[in-house]
Amino acid sequence: MKIPVRLLITAGVTSLCLSAVPQSPVAAAELIQLSQEAQKAAADGRFNSLQKIESILKEVSLLRQLPILAPVNLTVITREALKAELAEKIKTEISPEKIQSDAALYQQLGMLPQDFDYPGFMLALYTEQIGGFYDPKTQALKLIEGMQMTGAEQEILIAHELTHALQDQHYHLDDLLNAPERKASDDATLALMALVEGDATVSAMNYLQESQRKKPLQGFFANVGLLLNQFKLLSSFKTFQSAPPFIQEQLIFPYQQGSQFVNYFQSEGLSWSEMHTLYDHAPASTKHILHPRTYAQGDAPISIDWDLSTWFSGAQVISESVWGELGYRQYFQRHLDWKQAKAAASGWSGDRYAVLSGDEGPFFVFASRWENVAEASEFAAAYHQTLIARTGKQPELVAPGLWRSESEDFGQVFLWQQTEQVLVCERLPHAFKDRFSDPALLHF
Repeated sequence: MKIPVRLLITAGVTSLCLSAVPQSPVAAAELIQLSQEAQKAAADGRFNSLQKIESILKEVSLLRQLPILAPVNLTVITREALKAELAEKIKTEISPEKIQSDAALYQQLGMLPQDFDYPGFMLALYTEQIGGFYDPKTQALKLIEGMQMTGAEQEILIAHELTHALQDQHYHLDDLLNAPERKASDDATLALMALVEGDATVSAMNYLQESQRKKPLQGFFANVGLLLNQFKLLSSFKTFQSAPPFIQEQLIFPYQQGSQFVNYFQSEGLSWSEMHTLYDHAPASTKHILHPRTYAQGDAPISIDWDLSTWFSGAQVISESVWGELGYRQYFQRHLDWKQAKAAASGWSGDRYAVLSGDEGPFFVFASRWENVAEASEFAAAYHQTLIARTGKQPELVAPGLWRSESEDFGQVFLWQQTEQVLVCERLPHAFKDRFSDPALLHF
C-alpha cells in the first residue's frame, strides 16, 4: 500500500520481492548450497543447521506440493550489514520525494505525529525485526548472525522463507509484482503480497503441525509454547510497539488477513496443487483479501482516469497510487470507532489518490467510486465526521453535495459527492478554489 510493501515483515522474518528460476528438477544432494560466508560460519561453529534446513525444504516442498526446481543458496549476514543493505534497497526502490510526500499525507490525515521521522523509523523497524529473509538478487536464504530463536520458532520461520523460494520457482513472483497494474497501485501490490505471505504462513503452520503429528501431547504443548514465545518476541520489539497503529496494522495485514484468504479457498475445496489458480489471476485489491467472495465473483476494481494537469494546471504531481478499502478503513479507524470505520470503507469499487505540490506547498486529492449511491453517501458522511473530529469545526455546505472546511492547521478542504463518486481535496491552494465552482468539471 503506502508503506514500502515489498519489505513487509513478520516476527523475525522479512520477505523481499522475489525473482524467477529455471523450471527443472534438481538432485537431492543439491538442495542447499552454502555461500563462503555460511561455510566460514559453519567452520567456526556459528552455523550447524544445514541438514535441518534441507529437511525442512523437502518437507515443505512435499506438503505445499511444489517440487524443488533449483538449489536454494544459503548465507549468513550481520545485522549491521543488513541495515546497510535495507537502507540501500529502500533508497533504490522508493524515491525520497515519495517517502516525504507520504509522510506529509499521513500527518495531514492525523495518522502520524507532525514531528515523526517516517523514513528513519521504517528502517529501524525493518532492521529490528528481521531474523532471516529470502533475497531475490542472489536467490539466497539469508540468516541473521546470532538471531535468538527457539528451535520451533526458527523452524517455522525458515519454513516460511523456503516456501517463498518455492513460490518464486513456480509462480515467477517478480513478474507478478512488476506487472503494470501493480506498479500503478500500492493497493494491488499489497493484495498480492497478502496472497504470497498468507500462502507461506499457512504452509509453515502446516509444516509445524506435521512435524508434531506423531507426538500429539508434546506437539500440543509445543504449539502453545510457540504461540506464547511469538507473543513475547513481538512484545520485545520496542520499535514495533512504538509504531503508529496504522503501520502496525499494515505490517500484520499480509500475514494475518492473507492467511484467512488462503484458508477461505481451502475451505471451499481448493487443494495445494490447485493454489496456482490464485496466482494465475492474482487478487487485485485489498477488498479481495478482506472479502474473498468478491474475488471469487470476479468483482474487479474500477480504474480511475483523471487529468490532474487540467484540474490543477501548474501543480506538480509528486506521487499517485490507489488507497484501497484497507487504506480508507485505517484512516477512519483513527477518527471513528471500528464499526463505523468498517462500514464507511465497505462498498469501495475503486479510487486514485495523488500528492501534488503547488504554490502553497503539498496538497492531496482523493477520487473514489462506490458500489452505489448509498455506499458513496455513507462514505461522504463518515468523512464529514472525521473533518469535524480533526478540525473541531462543522464543514460549510456551499453547494448541493459540496462541503468546505478551512483552518490554519489543515488548510482548505473540499468534500464533494455526486451519485457514486466522491472527491476529496485537502490543503487545496486558494488558486484552485474555483475548480469547485462548476462540479460538472470534476467527473472522473
